Amino acid sequence: MDSYISVLPSEQVRRCCTVFNVIICIINVQLYLLSTAIIINCSGRTVGAYKWYTIWSFTNSNLIILFCTCLEPELLINYSPNVARGLAEYLEMPHLAMLLQVCAYVFFEINVLVMPCRFIFRYAQNTDQHHIVRFMSKKEWLCVPPALMIIFMIKGLYINRTAIEDGDQFKKEFASNDTALADYVKSHVVMYVKAYKTDVFYQNVVFPSTLIIAFICTLKCYTFQASHRASFSTRTSKLYSRLILGLALEQIILIFYIFIPIISVKCLLPKSQRHIGMFIVERILFAYPSVITLFTLLFYRQYRVALKNFLFNLRTQVSPLINPKRGKIGAIQEEISMVYRGFDIPLYTTVWMRWIDDAAKNHGLRWSDLTLAGQWKPR
Repeated sequence: MDSYISVLPSEQVRRCCTVFNVIICIINVQLYLLSTAIIINCSGRTVGAYKWYTIWSFTNSNLIILFCTCLEPELLINYSPNVARGLAEYLEMPHLAMLLQVCAYVFFEINVLVMPCRFIFRYAQNTDQHHIVRFMSKKEWLCVPPALMIIFMIKGLYINRTAIEDGDQFKKEFASNDTALADYVKSHVVMYVKAYKTDVFYQNVVFPSTLIIAFICTLKCYTFQASHRASFSTRTSKLYSRLILGLALEQIILIFYIFIPIISVKCLLPKSQRHIGMFIVERILFAYPSVITLFTLLFYRQYRVALKNFLFNLRTQVSPLINPKRGKIGAIQEEISMVYRGFDIPLYTTVWMRWIDDAAKNHGLRWSDLTLAGQWKPR
């Protein structure tokens, strides 16, 4: 039995966090749709198939948070099982909790594999290794993550098929001097998700290895560029350097936004406060997809200008009618033409841009006034 009393979040705090999670999830999805449209249409030829790895990574992060929002997990940090609230409890379907848990973990596993692929692809482009770029750009290779996802899903469902029954057994045998924690555990759905040797290896070896791969790829890219052996132009070289720097900063965000808070809760807080500490940290982590999406849209100039154009056109819908002959639109046109010069990108084909087109027409503006005759035409 435990000799300490855990500090638990009150029901009011839990309800507020539920509302917060739903709002954050909606924001995550909206930013994901916007970023996907921008990345697909504004990446350009030099970025190549890398955009699909970026979208895969964003998709994984958003689906992890979406499943966690539906699950509302509450980690019993000093015990193996997890408490599941959310839809499983509301619909009185305990096995739904197991399904949501497995889905979230599967997309975590896929994301762990996609991240080193992004770094290796950037490394190959930066160091002029075309054979690696061509191989990783093949459709067959790009279909590997979906295939692995199916395999991981089957494995997870099979291994954890008795997670709810094991959780019920845990509730019956749960013994603690902390009556509040005992009552809370016994009144909710508990999942006893087993960690097999493969999962332990994946979490403790494969996952940390991605950070090592990221560091090695980044270092080799900068070493290669410093040697002045690159065969591509200065502009392309700067673009590749910007992309690898952005990836490195993504990993730094991952470390400071996820790893350090979790480790701090487990190592620095006393045992009695770890439960509520992890509860708060988990809810903050729900905003990670929005953080990383905004970083990507603002860090890279071509995406930043596209976002600026989107927001500008959005403002024209809700603001009074403006004169398209005035200088603001012309300035944005010129900036966009400089960024997308050399690319033929049909930006109007996306749902977002069709919506902007309709909004512009409602105010008497032509698409050619706003988006360079509908396409980013080369000059």
